[in-house]
Amino acid sequence: MARAHLTQHYEQLLGLEPPWRIQEVDLDHDATEVRIRIALTTRGRLRCPVCQALCGRHDHRTRRWRHLDTMQYTTILEAEVPRVRCQEHGVHQIEVSWAEENSRYTALFEALVIGWLHETSTLAVARQLRLSWDQVAGIQARAVRRGLARRVRRSPTAIGVDETSFQKRHEYVTVVNDLDEGVVLHVADNRRQEVLESYFEDLGPKGCAALENIAMDKVYRLLGRPIAMGYQGCNFTYGDTKTPVPIHTYASLAKQVVDRWYKSPGHKKNLLNPKFRRLGSGVGIDPNGPACGDFYLTQNFAD
Repeated sequence: MARAHLTQHYEQLLGLEPPWRIQEVDLDHDATEVRIRIALTTRGRLRCPVCQALCGRHDHRTRRWRHLDTMQYTTILEAEVPRVRCQEHGVHQIEVSWAEENSRYTALFEALVIGWLHETSTLAVARQLRLSWDQVAGIQARAVRRGLARRVRRSPTAIGVDETSFQKRHEYVTVVNDLDEGVVLHVADNRRQEVLESYFEDLGPKGCAALENIAMDKVYRLLGRPIAMGYQGCNFTYGDTKTPVPIHTYASLAKQVVDRWYKSPGHKKNLLNPKFRRLGSGVGIDPNGPACGDFYLTQNFAD
């Protein structure tokens, strides 16, 4: 009777529904493992996971999944999972409710891993949960795929573009964010100009026309006027010397602007005037200017 209660207990915890049931629960003290054997109770036809058509059985495979620990014991689920032969899609393993296809972990265990990844590093999660770095990375990759499959396509009006290094070898990715919704829209390897062009091409003319603001820490030479009309290349020049403006970060652009103001007697005089206690600067953009528009840098002073 006690064993029957134990199997019912685990069936409820796992959320099992017919035709699956708990066949046996074994406790291995030497291996510090709880092994739960799950059995399929029906002998009838089963559904193809691709098209949901009822199909005959082809064979079965013994599968194992790691589940949430029971006390201090590692918990393992075991089941013989049938494969069906679909006339349209061939041989496929049927779906199980507790785990994703090709995963060696239950959905609840993967959710635990993802929760910890929000708090600490991959290495720390692997160490605490007795996993390898690659196993944690695989769980993370599956979570990303599930999130992308659920994501509703957006037409943002304000985006932020940033590049970030994720390895000590200075490997970079380019990230596009929706600044209004606070979500990531696009991630791609490297930080080349073509990466951003591919995002705008995927967004399409209508999506590009909806963009009102683009914030980036680097001036990409690809944004035409307006952005929806083909992303023509832009070569900015200084208004006084007509020399080309190099690609800048915000910091390097600010430094060069101040350096140029220091070389101008009038601007330098204002910068060094001791009666001004408040100093500021601003950037103005005239989109109706030639080529990519006119940019104005201004000084602001107050005593």
